[in-house]
Amino acid sequence: MNGITLWGYQQQDIYSGNAQLINSSGTLRPAMIWLQQYFAGTYQQPPSADFTSQQSGSSLTLDASLSYDNDGIISSYAWNFGDSTSGVGKIASHTYTVSGFYSVTLTVTDNSGLTSSISKTVTIGVPLASCRSKFVGSTIKFQTVDPYFDLYWNQVTP
Repeated sequence: MNGITLWGYQQQDIYSGNAQLINSSGTLRPAMIWLQQYFAGTYQQPPSADFTSQQSGSSLTLDASLSYDNDGIISSYAWNFGDSTSGVGKIASHTYTVSGFYSVTLTVTDNSGLTSSISKTVTIGVPLASCRSKFVGSTIKFQTVDPYFDLYWNQVTP
């Protein structure tokens, strides 16, 4: 067993406690349960969550086909769209009503009840940069069009 050290063991002694182990994916499990499952060959690994997104205007299609479970199957897909709404399914669609930056979270659950989540930020209806300019005398004046951005000008004279 790589990476696990048991301290204070003496034959015929029984230890009880709340020892916890964290595996490489960050899942916290009670140590004794983990050891029993490991030696019995029934240790279950959590699934891996991942997704892609396609955007068309304010609509988003999300696909969790990149998610997988090495030792079982993914039994459910839950989505948090970041605007106080949610959805379910391997493929989900959502239309946002307000422009902005949203953190979309996918949580997958496998047939053992273990979960994994991933969040990605999507940008809906917010231009990368937009401004208006006009000549006033010999000066160019800029004004931002979108309230999400402040415009700063750094003029370099050759």
